[in-house]
Amino acid sequence: MSVNKETVEKYIDGFNKNDHTQILACLTEDIVWTVFGHFRLTGKQADDAAIENEDFTGYPVLRIVRMVEEDDTAMAEIHGETHRATGEQLRMAMGEVFVMRDGLICERRAFVINIEENDYKWLLKCCAGVGRALHSLRTTADNEMPGPSEETTARSDS
Repeated sequence: MSVNKETVEKYIDGFNKNDHTQILACLTEDIVWTVFGHFRLTGKQADDAAIENEDFTGYPVLRIVRMVEEDDTAMAEIHGETHRATGEQLRMAMGEVFVMRDGLICERRAFVINIEENDYKWLLKCCAGVGRALHSLRTTADNEMPGPSEETTARSDS
């Protein structure tokens, strides 16, 4: 695996563990993080402040489904779950572009789509065990996110 892909995996793993030090170690000082339609941040300090915010509780469970790389850019399909401060569970699918410099992320561009229950069930069924991987991550993380419902588990196992 390339250094760039290893950095992206380490970065996403840092979110799964809520490890700010690990996350920030993957970034350049002048990182630009854009989540289209939501925000654009510049600088490692701004990125650190946004890792946890008052709109959400706990930390996300993220799973890289696949990643491709060309030159100084890696692109990943990521599925994830988190909880809003209201308690509502949020499931999402993301297309993320990571522009790299010297093995560190200098720009992150995220396209985030909220996934409704029926779409989530479809993802579980068609994405080769992503649901089981999310469940595995969830059960090993130090958070209290509930596991998949019995119906979802039954569908993903069939």
